[in-house]
Amino acid sequence: MSALITLDEESIMAWAEANGVPGDYHDVVMSQQARSMVQSYVDKLNLDLGRWEQIKRFIILPRDLTIEDGEITPSLKLKRKVVIDKYKDQLDSLYTD
Repeated sequence: MSALITLDEESIMAWAEANGVPGDYHDVVMSQQARSMVQSYVDKLNLDLGRWEQIKRFIILPRDLTIEDGEITPSLKLKRKVVIDKYKDQLDSLYTD
């Protein structure tokens, strides 16, 4: 299974400051240090999941999904088709690497 992951800006920036990761939000979430941190949480999550449920590959998005960009509804439900279309190239790359 693959996943698109977004990170809470306030939390990740506090983490970055505590861990010496420089840059603005975009730089931090795209850093190898952030990816390693997220990977450790994914690994912990996967321990309690069946093999077919486990997240094997993921992409950290440089921003949250928003109502304004049409990616979620006003009731915060994901518009799956819109998100898949918008991030098609990144999702395809998960299966071609």
